[in-house]
Amino acid sequence: MWFLLALFCLRVLGQLFVCLGLAPALPAFDQWQSGLLPYPCLVFFQILIIVLYTRVCLDLSFKKGFFSRAHPELTRTLRPLALAYFWSMPVRYCIYMALFPEARWMHGTIPIVFHMVLAGFLLCYAAMTGELERQAEGNIS
Repeated sequence: MWFLLALFCLRVLGQLFVCLGLAPALPAFDQWQSGLLPYPCLVFFQILIIVLYTRVCLDLSFKKGFFSRAHPELTRTLRPLALAYFWSMPVRYCIYMALFPEARWMHGTIPIVFHMVLAGFLLCYAAMTGELERQAEGNIS
């Protein structure tokens, strides 16, 4: 999970460096986002995600805190939502390529890939909380 968080942090830093003109070797700025949110708003939400995901990783690493405990309702809700989020990204890519065939293959893929990274993080967390539930059930029995 730390690895997925690090990947996302690199994505956020990469786009920031491109925005500031500090990374000419990276893809152009317009390839880093879909344009649905203005960049300042996007960065705000990205920072919130980084803070939340860091808290999750810290809680799990130190085995204390809210995210280190089993939450059956959260797991049951999160797993299907994360799966839908993850698999909607290849569908999004197919739709994007059908609508904009001139953009093949790499244009527009950065947001799609990193949405899959975020969804992957949620899937890992759901799997870990599922394991925590199984451990808790084993201790009760």
